Amino acid sequence: MGYVNFWAAKALFGPKLFTASLLLHFALFVSFVDKLRLAKLRCFAYTATMKLIEFNIATQNIAELKDPYGQGQDVVYANVAFKDLPDLPLDPNPRAQKSHGRVARAIESGLLEHGSVFHLLNRGITVTAKEACIDGQNLKLELEKGRNGIIDGGHSFAIIKSYLEAGAAMEGFVRLEILKQVRNISIDLAKARNTSAQVHEESLANLQGHFDWIKTALKDEPFAHQIAYRENEDLLPIDIRDILGLATLFHPDYQAPENPPIIGYSSKQKCLALFESGPDKFKVLAPILPTILKLYDYIHLKFPQVYESIGGFSGRGKTKLAKVTEVKKKDKGFSLYFIGEKAFYRFPQGWLLPVVAAFRGLIDYSTMTWRQDPFVYWDTHAAEFVNATLSAARNTGRSVNALGKDSTHWISLHQSILLKTSSNGSSSAQNSPDNATVAA
Repeated sequence: MGYVNFWAAKALFGPKLFTASLLLHFALFVSFVDKLRLAKLRCFAYTATMKLIEFNIATQNIAELKDPYGQGQDVVYANVAFKDLPDLPLDPNPRAQKSHGRVARAIESGLLEHGSVFHLLNRGITVTAKEACIDGQNLKLELEKGRNGIIDGGHSFAIIKSYLEAGAAMEGFVRLEILKQVRNISIDLAKARNTSAQVHEESLANLQGHFDWIKTALKDEPFAHQIAYRENEDLLPIDIRDILGLATLFHPDYQAPENPPIIGYSSKQKCLALFESGPDKFKVLAPILPTILKLYDYIHLKFPQVYESIGGFSGRGKTKLAKVTEVKKKDKGFSLYFIGEKAFYRFPQGWLLPVVAAFRGLIDYSTMTWRQDPFVYWDTHAAEFVNATLSAARNTGRSVNALGKDSTHWISLHQSILLKTSSNGSSSAQNSPDNATVAA
């Protein structure tokens, strides 16, 4: 029927008038459709609840993974050039972005020093979207205002944008992960993506082989297999950071008594940072490291009987260690892994470490040997060390932390060894106990 009407109209109006009429109606139809599309797009882009973001991206830099359950929760991955990174809302991100601090500094360093591989080193930016559409070399995101946007990677986004706004010319890419139609789990996503644990510095140091010399130095010790060199090795009782802390007490930079290694008590993290900044200065301690560790445990083991022999804080009669608030009695005991013994009184680090550090006065740093056997020296002068510790504890109000940071106390203990060894003369290196068995 339509075919007959077509030719009837053509016969009625003539070929030219008919063609003109047909073209006019077609143009009106196209205009109507275009206006309808633009109206729809304008409404989509600028309503109070929706936002449209469109940006260029090379087809080889984008990929889409379909939801394996067919629920439309697809994931789009894209490597976006810094200069093409669009303005993305940060509304769903549970953390405010800081342009300073450790995380920001690490991202900024990666951006400036490793721009060509930033998309590999950086975790990227995770965005939620109602819809994401790949149209040729355009990526279109449909975002619900207040609900969609960056849920992780806000620090990276803020730092990249700050450099672009400052006019910096940057070459490189950042990875976008776009999660579609995840409104029903958006809170769980934000929580999960922002509670991932960063790899600890000691784990990275181990991965880079920085602890290899320690493993070699301690390989023949019974406790060698009990050292945790990485995080989450919870079943191993000895933390590598504790070993580095004890090694710091004998670091060559702290040979002088007026420069006590208090960071060995105050901060494991600073000890690790010192190690990372100059591992060779720690490495020279390899020949005496086993003895340093054993000496710490030996002093801890012997401290209770010396404390009781001098009468404790009162200085007279018998004293009960269990009543000393700074000391914790352990009925079942606890292991001193470096010497393979068990102790029943745990003394605070603020008491023990200044004493252990004083024994660096027995080291000949030119040959990295002991001028005197430190175990024999402790047995001979133990009462003096414990008396000095208790006296300093009184002077600091029995505060363990104050005592552990009291530089006067650290210096005094170290000087006492230096004075005794210089007046009595030093023994030869043959007395070194580095390969000897500690007798408890």
